Amino acid sequence: MVYDEPPNFCTSCGAPLRDSDEFCKSCGTSRIGGTETGPREQYGRARTGTKNTLTILGILCAVWAIISLFEGISAISSVDALLDSMKGYTEYWDIISETIGENTLRAMFSAIGALFVISGILSAVTALLCFLKRFYTIALVTCLIASVCVLVGLVGIIGLIVAFFIHKNKDSFARNTHL
Repeated sequence: MVYDEPPNFCTSCGAPLRDSDEFCKSCGTSRIGGTETGPREQYGRARTGTKNTLTILGILCAVWAIISLFEGISAISSVDALLDSMKGYTEYWDIISETIGENTLRAMFSAIGALFVISGILSAVTALLCFLKRFYTIALVTCLIASVCVLVGLVGIIGLIVAFFIHKNKDSFARNTHL
């Protein structure tokens, strides 16, 4: 197809173009002729290699969600069994029960379980947004909050790494959905 005047969208990635644009600011493709001759630093970078990154991050977040939800629900539902097993070590239990108290310890274990459940829910939201490739800001924020909820463990550190890669691949999220 031959155009009398250049199209108002990129013929390579579909991003909208202004009349004054010579190259696509998303992928660097020339507006006329469709060859990638634009300077990438000025007009954007190509999305090659990032097509599957959000899918991989989504899978990682989904696994994180399953593990966190399982751990959180298990922790909440087994507080009494955990306390009973701790009572078996009378030397330590006497010290713990005098300094912290059984009710405080019960509340602490329940709170940790609740934080894991919250982390699981937020990481599930992050996974969904990565799969949909939409709402970059919400995906990043939910990932960061989910990480902070379980920062005491390895999952929190992995979550911060995932948040870094979500930020690094923000151009892979759909346009006009960066809330």
